[in-house]
Amino acid sequence: KKKNIILIDRDGVINKINSNKRYITCLEELRMNFKVISVLKKYPKIRLICISNQAGVSTKDVKISNLDKINKYIKSYLKTYNIILLDYFISTDHFHSKSFLRKPNPGNFLKAAEKYKLLLDKTFYIGDDPRDILASYNANTKCIYLGSKHKLNTLKNTIISDTVIYNLSKSIKRKLNSGY
Repeated sequence: KKKNIILIDRDGVINKINSNKRYITCLEELRMNFKVISVLKKYPKIRLICISNQAGVSTKDVKISNLDKINKYIKSYLKTYNIILLDYFISTDHFHSKSFLRKPNPGNFLKAAEKYKLLLDKTFYIGDDPRDILASYNANTKCIYLGSKHKLNTLKNTIISDTVIYNLSKSIKRKLNSGY
């Protein structure tokens, strides 16, 4: 059965990064990323699964109740644009942890793939950080990279050439036209 599911990062992709703090700690700090939303809303057949690191919970900067409020708000906000966010796979592990669920490790990609019966080599992840590219590479999926190109110098060229795609709209169209 055809699955029009795309994996997506939260901070820096669905919403803007908080320029004043390391984390978005409450709903009032949330600013949506209209650049990405304006592309996604053109494809109502696509379903999203958000995979995100939220270390602010383990550093005590973000209350779990606030994280839940923010995620629920994003889901309902996207729905007003006919964008369906199916699920969240969140790592609240500390950024120094070596947790398998924390990107660049592929744990949450594998959990999403298992729950939604996804073939990771037939889907892609939309991210804005070199860790998103590494996580995609480690999960054997492509990454549509929306971050700045100068950040890529931390990655090996083979990882970049095997994993990175730059055009969001073209990639979604290709996914809709594929057999999967």
